[in-house]
Amino acid sequence: MEWNSLLSTQKLGDKEPEPAEFIRYPINAFEKDYHEIVSSVVFRRLQDKTQVFPLDKSDFIRTRLTHSIEVSTIARQMGIMISKGETIYRPSDIGEANTAEGIASVLLCAGLLHDLGNPPFGHFGENTIAEWFKNQLGHVKYKGKPIREVLAYQTQMIKDLEHFEGNAQTLRILAKARHNSEINVSAAIISTLVKYPTSSLEFDEHDPDNKRHKMGYFYSERETLSEVSNIVGTKNEFGIHRHPLAYMLEAADDIAYATADLEDAFKKKLFKASSRSAVA
Repeated sequence: MEWNSLLSTQKLGDKEPEPAEFIRYPINAFEKDYHEIVSSVVFRRLQDKTQVFPLDKSDFIRTRLTHSIEVSTIARQMGIMISKGETIYRPSDIGEANTAEGIASVLLCAGLLHDLGNPPFGHFGENTIAEWFKNQLGHVKYKGKPIREVLAYQTQMIKDLEHFEGNAQTLRILAKARHNSEINVSAAIISTLVKYPTSSLEFDEHDPDNKRHKMGYFYSERETLSEVSNIVGTKNEFGIHRHPLAYMLEAADDIAYATADLEDAFKKKLFKASSRSAVA
């Protein structure tokens, strides 16, 4: 893997021409991605998805939007810390951009998008959707036939529904860029978001390789993932690998969860702060 490819600004969909006046105020591709993300409907929708303590009467509730902003901030700071002093340069759409700047910018954008496909109530929501499909695919009909029978020719499609995964839904939303959707971000950002480059037929939560612990893409996005992986260079003869920045994004997510849980528990009076000094 090479940073020149890992920080690719190539898009899935066609880029619309910019107004001539914008040439006087050039900004790099990742900054454009950031502005596109924060002004998009799919990102704003996160404000209506609960994070923890739903239906509480207080005003400190974290929504997916709040959590995503926190993860984005932490991820960007981690990117700055690990790439400090980096002097490698890569081509970009405005000339040259520092690799360190690119790493921080990709993590900033990926942090905002990492929960884009998650349903309300997080993993409980995922489990509920998956359980519904397991129970109903044999009953809900399409043109007189049960859905399970209609999809019998493609086992992965059935497994995709029976193991619904928010990460895969995120990729699905971003993959629509090729159909002129409102959000069209760089390949580096999309690749960073794919924590589990594994299909619903291959994942195994007990596998020593954690990239196989969950499914990360639906059958409908298999070609999109392959294309993005080729662009950024995470695909070889052994398969598709995680983007290096995916590990940083996952760490930022865990840190945000841990600190938020502590803060929420304290405000809920589940524990009290000690006035005693720590004894060495």
